Amino acid sequence: MHAKIAEVLSGVYKIPLPLPMRPSLVNVYLIDCGQALALVDTGINTPQSLKTLETALRTVDRRVEDLDAIIVTHYHVDHFGASEPLRERSGARVYIHREDAVRARRMTVLAATPITERPESLNFFAMHGFPLERYPADTMRPSWMGTDGYRPVLEPDEFLSDGAGLKI
Repeated sequence: MHAKIAEVLSGVYKIPLPLPMRPSLVNVYLIDCGQALALVDTGINTPQSLKTLETALRTVDRRVEDLDAIIVTHYHVDHFGASEPLRERSGARVYIHREDAVRARRMTVLAATPITERPESLNFFAMHGFPLERYPADTMRPSWMGTDGYRPVLEPDEFLSDGAGLKI
């Protein structure tokens, strides 16, 4: 995918990153804070998404290694999936709301456990009349689940609070 980057406000850049699902793009934002560089959301952890981010950053003379902060809006794979590899490369501090960090941990546990070994999931399908005899339970999960596409930071550097400011 061709990398695009658009300055939407002075020092604030929108970067569309590719997704291997629908929707096919997610927007992340690079914020030049003067003495620090922040990335809001990370995209999914795929080679194509990371390469697109790297290319976009180069167009404004920046690199992943220049990031000081990663600010996560929520735990979904397309917004938080590449946070761990990006933190490893940059040393950036990761900020996320405590409840989303809990959800990210839960998603990694769910991803590591086949649905057929989760009675609560099978009971949920049965309780709601889902025809498991027609659609096997092991096909009832997103295509990225259980892959390297979701490598979230499970121990953020700081939790965000509703309405609180952030000093980077």
